[in-house]
Amino acid sequence: MNGFPLSGCRILLLCGWILAATGSYSVAVAQIVFRAERTDGAPVLGQMTALAMDSITFRDKSGIEIRLPLENLISLTQQTRDRWQVPAAAGKSWVFLETGDRLCVEPTSIDETELTAEWNRFSALPPVRLPLEACRGVALTFPSDPVRQGLQTAALTGRSQTSDLVVLRNGDRLTGELLGLAENVVKIETSLGEVTPPMRLVQQIAFNPELVFVESPRDQIQTALLSDGSVLKFKAVSASSLTLTGTLIAGPSLTLPLEEVQQLSISGGRVLPLSQLPSARQSVDSFVTTRRLPQRNRNVLGGPLILRGRPALSGIGVASGTTLDWQLDGSWDVFQATVGIDDAARGRGSVRFEVLVDDRSAWRSAELTGLSRPVDVPPVKLTGAEKLTLRVEFAQQGNVLDYADWSNAVLIRQD
Repeated sequence: MNGFPLSGCRILLLCGWILAATGSYSVAVAQIVFRAERTDGAPVLGQMTALAMDSITFRDKSGIEIRLPLENLISLTQQTRDRWQVPAAAGKSWVFLETGDRLCVEPTSIDETELTAEWNRFSALPPVRLPLEACRGVALTFPSDPVRQGLQTAALTGRSQTSDLVVLRNGDRLTGELLGLAENVVKIETSLGEVTPPMRLVQQIAFNPELVFVESPRDQIQTALLSDGSVLKFKAVSASSLTLTGTLIAGPSLTLPLEEVQQLSISGGRVLPLSQLPSARQSVDSFVTTRRLPQRNRNVLGGPLILRGRPALSGIGVASGTTLDWQLDGSWDVFQATVGIDDAARGRGSVRFEVLVDDRSAWRSAELTGLSRPVDVPPVKLTGAEKLTLRVEFAQQGNVLDYADWSNAVLIRQD
């Protein structure tokens, strides 16, 4: 069944969401608990009652209101679903944006200026209207094989050919100028004339990267992970105890039920995702299998970073035998991350992670396999440091299926 499962407390939450839109609801209707991770390492647990441009307000279990400056937060993680895992991406349609957003939506129309799509899971929400200039590609049926997932994502988001591309399910490739999508028919002008394949025969659509443009935000970025696996990057966001409203970097504004927001990360100011900082040096030793280069905000295959069913909002995917160096300016205080072997390895692989500061080992993991639980790297002190090194070493079986993730790796300035 598509949409929100209307059973139990979710009926109550949806009713509360509707009442919130009219301005009349009881805060007690929704008991959605978040854990706020702060830059000083002291977490706060409670119900989020308000989120503004510069602060967030919680109500703890004793009813006390706590207001925290947004610049002192790293992330918010919903605790209500303590065993939540992202649904399988395979078989669903996805839209990928230039900004790094990915939306689990079904395109219904494409014209000269925008792409309109309906949510695959959240059928109660209105359609999403995305500026076409922000769109990189559409995967109409995402494959189940993790290698093919990575290849398809990379093909859609990293394509450099200056033309539109429609790939059919039988493997045929149509290049030219996309004229649009309407009434379940795709229209593309090719060198042989106009071709109009039905949507049911189309596997993916890649847009001309020469026509893609999104202005980079200068201030904080809030990145939201939804319960369906969608990742949204906001340049402005606000929230009540029931809804989250924000303006995407890509342009449109969205209002979402707060219960479907699993995580919200804050970057800018005191927190910088390491994936945004170019590395000074990288070294990849390939043992006996294919040499795979590091990937920013993706696993080493090019697919989403996922550890035991939970996606990461940022990070770096590498193969074992990879060493990455960053030159620091001495202004950062702490490095932290969560590490493990990506779910794309399907339970196989074995590696060891190590963090070095100014060429001295600061933390080292035990051997981790594809079945090991993700490990939180304890806060690594960087005060005054000029160099940070992340290393992943071979363990058993060379680097076979060693798809290692430095998930949610961030640099922090403490208050």
